[in-house]
Amino acid sequence: MYILGVYLGLTSLPEPVVDTTPIIHVEKPLIIKPITYDKKAIATAYTLSRDETDGSPEIGSNNHNLKEFREKGVQVCASRSLPMHTIIDIEGFGKCEILDRTSKKYSGRIDILMSTKAEAIKFGKREVRYRVIN
Repeated sequence: MYILGVYLGLTSLPEPVVDTTPIIHVEKPLIIKPITYDKKAIATAYTLSRDETDGSPEIGSNNHNLKEFREKGVQVCASRSLPMHTIIDIEGFGKCEILDRTSKKYSGRIDILMSTKAEAIKFGKREVRYRVIN
């Protein structure tokens, strides 16, 4: 039986080859996808005024105290076609949460709660694009 080094006429094994190329960490580029507003609706605005709502204007259709939500910084919207507590992002306006219902005759609309009648009148009635967040 021959030892490999003796058989080949070597007195020692050759040094192993070590790759000394530095390892460079390359990060993947950050890809930012554009926001897609994929739904459309007619949007109007309302206030918590008795002449625009029923006898208890601060209380929404699911017994939510809409005034308290507003005081906590939640933008309130009403819709009959979207589930309660759905958060939507309206292009050019921002996010709002569905916490109230519109009248049956306005089933396809989104009604945005404003602080003052002047804001509501300024907003008017317009077609908006929006996306559902949750």
